[in-house]
Amino acid sequence: MKAAVFDLDGVLFNVNERLRKCLSEVGASSVEEMSREQKKLFWKIFLSTKYMHLDKPNKELINYISELKSKGIRIIIITGRREDTQKEYTLKQLKEAGISFDEIYFRPANYFRKDYEFKAEVVEKLIEKGYEIVEFWDDSERVVEKMKKVLRGAKIVHYIIVSG
Repeated sequence: MKAAVFDLDGVLFNVNERLRKCLSEVGASSVEEMSREQKKLFWKIFLSTKYMHLDKPNKELINYISELKSKGIRIIIITGRREDTQKEYTLKQLKEAGISFDEIYFRPANYFRKDYEFKAEVVEKLIEKGYEIVEFWDDSERVVEKMKKVLRGAKIVHYIIVSG
């Protein structure tokens, strides 16, 4: 089975406004400049539903997903969003945006490994299930670099939302 894998935040959804609100709430202008306590609070807010209403669907990629599905390619979403705090709202967002997918994988509660480790684990399980991953889209450079090693021959896209 051929499949294309997409990330949510920064790929299928523009989360720049949510990011700005979370940064503002912790009194920082970037994640890099935060103290340990600020980072902890930032991620608690960002990985909650508090500002998710500000996320904007990426219409260009939504149309592309429809094209892929029409060719019989399965759509799989792997997200760093937390299953325990964001799953319900995320599924609502996807439905409202008209994003059709076949499978979705959230970061489990109390899973603190890096996003590239989590996503690589999921991709390896998908391959074991018989998937041929033909495309992988993510906004994280570290995730993209990891996938280049895991998914040789697949189209790997380091996707950056420029505006908004």
